[in-house]
Amino acid sequence: MAQHAVTAPILPGKLEAWKDFLRELGGPRCREFEASRRDVGLRERVYLQETPQGAFAIVTWEGAEPQKAMQIFGRQTGPFADWFRAKIKDLHGIDLASVTDPPSKLLLDVGSARPSVPAEQRV
Repeated sequence: MAQHAVTAPILPGKLEAWKDFLRELGGPRCREFEASRRDVGLRERVYLQETPQGAFAIVTWEGAEPQKAMQIFGRQTGPFADWFRAKIKDLHGIDLASVTDPPSKLLLDVGSARPSVPAEQRV
């Protein structure tokens, strides 16, 4: 199973709204959220990192093609998908509908028997 991770700034003044968003994803909208990830074969985890430069969401996905997650979410249709995209735009300033490439790239993979990062991509 492949993994992918991205970070996204939580816009200034939006941290509490972001936490409310996560509570909503884990509560009243949990079934819709889980279905949206299950439909594309992804497991998602979200972390909060607070720094002197501001708060950041760290999101990880596991699945067959997790590097395509943001593009997939940008193309999903339906009320939940529309609501989710609007929340991401409001809280992070990211328009999922316009994401064309994975926003991050794996550069180092330590601890596995063989490096999984091609030599030309290593730092």
